[in-house]
Amino acid sequence: METGASLANLDLQGLQLEKLDIEAGVGDLTVNLGGDWKKSFTTTIETGVGQTTVILPSKVGVKLTTEKGIGSSNVEGLISKGNGVYVNEAYDKADVVLEVNSELGIGEITFKLDR
Repeated sequence: METGASLANLDLQGLQLEKLDIEAGVGDLTVNLGGDWKKSFTTTIETGVGQTTVILPSKVGVKLTTEKGIGSSNVEGLISKGNGVYVNEAYDKADVVLEVNSELGIGEITFKLDR
């Protein structure tokens, strides 16, 4: 999925995805991956210029790997494992895991858990 210069709100809760690649250009983007997932999948989120918010599930495992450009990233509610890797509390005991890979350009990205 690619977004150019836009304001986008992607509510992907409950879609049973196998893979998701998002390339965001210029603008604001919200991606909601919260909720209950039945199977594991991998997503890559590349951001350019603008503000991105990614909502992650709290009830299934999440492993977030971040690569930061000159922008800023905020990670709320996840546990740092060092070297840009974060997991949620459910990760160690989860049968279903979302692996999220993030590449940040010059914008700002926030990752937070659903509640």
